[in-house]
Amino acid sequence: MKRGRLKSLDLPIRVDEISSEVQRTFDGELEWGLSVSERRRTASGHAFATGSAALRKEVEQDIARVGENDENVIIKPTTKQNHTTKFGEWIAIDDGWLIVSDEWVAGVVSRQLLGHPEDANLRLQGLLEEFDSPNVWQLGFAGRTVAEGGSKGVLYGKDVHEDPDLGEELRHTPLNELGVKHVHDGIPVKSYFAAGTGYLEVYDSEFTTRQFVDYVTLWVGDHVKGEDESSAESDADQEQEAADDSDTDAEQQTLEVEADQCENCDRESDTIKKTIVPQTDEVMELCVVCRDHVLETGEVPA
Repeated sequence: MKRGRLKSLDLPIRVDEISSEVQRTFDGELEWGLSVSERRRTASGHAFATGSAALRKEVEQDIARVGENDENVIIKPTTKQNHTTKFGEWIAIDDGWLIVSDEWVAGVVSRQLLGHPEDANLRLQGLLEEFDSPNVWQLGFAGRTVAEGGSKGVLYGKDVHEDPDLGEELRHTPLNELGVKHVHDGIPVKSYFAAGTGYLEVYDSEFTTRQFVDYVTLWVGDHVKGEDESSAESDADQEQEAADDSDTDAEQQTLEVEADQCENCDRESDTIKKTIVPQTDEVMELCVVCRDHVLETGEVPA
């Protein structure tokens, strides 16, 4: 596991107290399940546990009943109640953080924890300053007017924070997204961070879960906002969004939408956005993984 939403808790996590558990309905059907896969330590000594989670989800399906008589075919719409079982993954770091693949996973894992998981909002400016010679390939900003009146947006490319027109202004602007290439423990790493949801991902097929845990504790832990700081910024963001509701950028390539499932890979996520696919000019609602692939290659991943 090399991606997920970072959660903070008001009470310390004790990974040795997390155990596998299943809750069933009165009919014996699975309601939710929690599985512990392994307990290990990282190279730097951080104890952590990993596992998976399952959750029953009720689904209302539209169906049709078809009949016929001598004169006509009769079609009557109705609904059918069904259910599916969702799957997700998690990492718990001792006396540290909970990382979940999907929002609902935190609710399942919290049944084994004393504290209540909350989104860990990130200070991305501070995080960016920690990296030595970073190559910023994505930079999202909001909450402050920059350049020629732009108040929020996303920049893509290479070393976008060094842009001659925007770079200096963006150093003093709240960031809500950060895509960066840098060196971690002697290894080139490409990463993505979202401030408001605490989402982070490392794009490296060779990166192990142990390395990911060390990466989070080394780079991210010191840049989580406090409750008062997050609340104040949230109020400012809401005011900014209300002011921007009447503005439309016809050339904007990425727009936030209310969706929870990627059209391409079916991943459930809180970071779904409408994205224009250059190869086909089709607009798709994509997760951050598929969206980044589109922005780099011009096509959706297979």
